[in-house]
Amino acid sequence: MAASWRFNTVRPGDRTRESQVEKFFKAEGDRADPIVREGIQNSLDAAPDDKIVRVRLTLGARKTADGLSLWKKYAAELEPHLNALGDKLADPPQSSDAFRFLVFEDFETSGLKGDPAQWQIVEGVKNGFFEFFRAEGVSTKEGSSRGRHGVGKFVFMAASRVRTIFGLTRRDDGRELLMGTTVLRHHHLDGTHYMPDGWYGLDDPNAEHNVLPLENDPAIAAFKQDFHVSRNTESGLTIVVPWLDPVVQRNSLIRAVVEGYFFPLMRNLLVVEVVDENGDCEKIDHVTLRDVVDRQGEEYTRQVLPRLKLAEEALQAKSFVALQQPPGENSAPKWSSECFTSENIADIRAKTNGGEMLALKVPTRIRRKGERASEESSFEIFLRREQGSGEFDAHFIRQGILVSEVRPRRVPGLRAIVSIDDGPLATFLGDAENPAHTEWLSEHVKQYSFNKATIDYVVNSLAEIIHHSAEDQKAPDPLPLRDLFFLPSEEPETKVKQPKPKEKPGKDPTEVPPLPTPATRMGRLPNRRRVRRPSQEQGQSRRAPTNLARNPHGLRHPQREPLQEVQRGGLRSRQRRRHCRVRRSGHQGIRRQPHQGRHHGR
Repeated sequence: MAASWRFNTVRPGDRTRESQVEKFFKAEGDRADPIVREGIQNSLDAAPDDKIVRVRLTLGARKTADGLSLWKKYAAELEPHLNALGDKLADPPQSSDAFRFLVFEDFETSGLKGDPAQWQIVEGVKNGFFEFFRAEGVSTKEGSSRGRHGVGKFVFMAASRVRTIFGLTRRDDGRELLMGTTVLRHHHLDGTHYMPDGWYGLDDPNAEHNVLPLENDPAIAAFKQDFHVSRNTESGLTIVVPWLDPVVQRNSLIRAVVEGYFFPLMRNLLVVEVVDENGDCEKIDHVTLRDVVDRQGEEYTRQVLPRLKLAEEALQAKSFVALQQPPGENSAPKWSSECFTSENIADIRAKTNGGEMLALKVPTRIRRKGERASEESSFEIFLRREQGSGEFDAHFIRQGILVSEVRPRRVPGLRAIVSIDDGPLATFLGDAENPAHTEWLSEHVKQYSFNKATIDYVVNSLAEIIHHSAEDQKAPDPLPLRDLFFLPSEEPETKVKQPKPKEKPGKDPTEVPPLPTPATRMGRLPNRRRVRRPSQEQGQSRRAPTNLARNPHGLRHPQREPLQEVQRGGLRSRQRRRHCRVRRSGHQGIRRQPHQGRHHGR
């Protein structure tokens, strides 16, 4: 029986769902970064600790006629469903477009383990094959694993113009499996309503609507040849992305590898090969990394090279400045002077003032809610202070993954790498990451005590270390409230003689000029209230006369006590009142509403 595409029909009671997981990945400008980030992260998780992970990214292209022929060979039953979507595809391929594809392969990994016939969650059973092909938002990764959310595979679908991928895995037991999957939209075809999900494979004779992969089939050898798959007998996973987004190019893949995984590359934990459409291969490892960066252009080299130099020095660090545990085992971690000894301060100042690389080991505690005891943990900081430079360049790396959108407080002239590899803290921050692994969110780790404070303790560590070790740090004011609470001094008060003002000739300084007679007019006070000023023609006011004073604006007006002459809310001119209806409402003052006609509804 030949493999084909299957879609399930909508049944009464099924939930109407349109997948939105690709929106977790901010890749509007370039989809190469999330592909590299998620793909290599999964490869590192699937590799044994003593193995160097090798990843190969191959770009392929076929001309129009050959490309369409190859595509129809594997998507004959899928094409009608794609056509039924209409404009629901953001960028559907056209018949005149070249058929581009991406092949992502990892080697020396475990591949997708588990029963390929499993179609539902089984408690206590880990099944990588089921989670990759048949689950969304389901993951059994935990602890030291780099992934958590079970949606990383969707970055490959998002990079496909037809939201489709093929997966080929070879496992440690020698089994080789091939299967395809797609997540489209709800659509109608020939009067039938279909679900968004489709699979490429064989019908399962033991479970209706379930699709099984091809296993050790001659069609797998043809598939590998058609899509330039280099895997022979090595274990691992191959992902083929058909109709690749045109923004994914050779240089964008190379830069995503360098910027996202420079630390494990330099630690010789990772080797990446990028092959273009012409078959030219760029190998990136701890030996060739500098040359690869140089070939990307002078501007790019100037931007990335200082980061690589700092990482190289960090990996050669022999001694660390060990800071102190933050005070209070049962309280939130907080930076204070108690985190530093005098020797720590002296070492930090000597290194930073001299422009040398400084390596620090920062302890902290992690505690889950409901547990009495905390777990001791730590992270490492490698920094250099460049005097006279205003640039700030800091990178936070959790278990080899660059968490790119962490926003620490800026320290001008500082370059730093913050590395988190220790178990409890790495697990905590891994749980706190968003699906794209670009930031830490406290709402994801509510099962931990002091979740936000712990994240802030790590993120703001650079600024706090520089602040507490600064030589020009201001001493605390011993009398911060001396202007409010004070005692009379026992020393005799010394009076300072004030110079007398010069008198103008011909004028008596004691003579007070008479006050001018006020006219009846409306004046505006500084607080925007209007008052009516009495005139002699009006006679004596019925209210008690108020004391007159001169405000800073030169207007004579009644003082604030009493306030009988001041009407709250202000007065309106007759012309203004013709266009507003004024009503009183309790203690809320005067409200005005727009009129509803010439006569205001009267």
